[in-house]
Amino acid sequence: MRLMNSTMGIRGIGRGVLIGCHVLAIAAAAVGQEQQLDLAEIRKNNFATIDKQRVQAWCQQRIKLIMASKTPMKDAPAFVTEVNGHILAADATNAFKTGMVEAVATAFAAQYKPATDGKNPAAFGSLVLLAFLRTYDNPAATACYKLAINDAFAGVRLVAADGLLKSKLTPQDWDGLLPDLQKRASAETDPATMDRFYRVLTMNGGPAIDRAVPALLAIMDARLTR
Repeated sequence: MRLMNSTMGIRGIGRGVLIGCHVLAIAAAAVGQEQQLDLAEIRKNNFATIDKQRVQAWCQQRIKLIMASKTPMKDAPAFVTEVNGHILAADATNAFKTGMVEAVATAFAAQYKPATDGKNPAAFGSLVLLAFLRTYDNPAATACYKLAINDAFAGVRLVAADGLLKSKLTPQDWDGLLPDLQKRASAETDPATMDRFYRVLTMNGGPAIDRAVPALLAIMDARLTR
């Protein structure tokens, strides 16, 4: 009887191991499918909900890896080149083009890690991704520029400021942006970036004049007295 129980126990354990291996195999296959996303096929369609979800997950995964990469100068351009190749393909639908840029912007905003050292090469990944977003006129990128104007890396701030210049900012956008922009511009050390900040504040579509003038005066006063 004990031998029988022991044998049954071993069989039970064996079945458990087999089931566990089967589950792991399914999971591994799912991961493999996500990594091997067929963008060449997806780009031909009207970007249905399931495609949006899969592309969004793919962008999140890739940008997360870029933000943690020890070789961002290699990984970020490779990602952008791949994405651009699909967006610019002759058979890419407008829905796919718009959706892909939105997916990159959403993933960047979620995964962005501001540089704390102005000489940190890891910031190159953010710079490349922001430059990609700046190429396309998509409102989803505005949130990324708002985050990046406070980066410690001057190049990232410059590209973010350029992005804001291209953005069609709404009065609601300015509610959150103006205080941050005033604070950042008051302490900006890079002349080219400072020029962009002034242009953002005075461009057509900028903040209302009764809000822009006090902000500009406060910035100039802070820069003169620092």
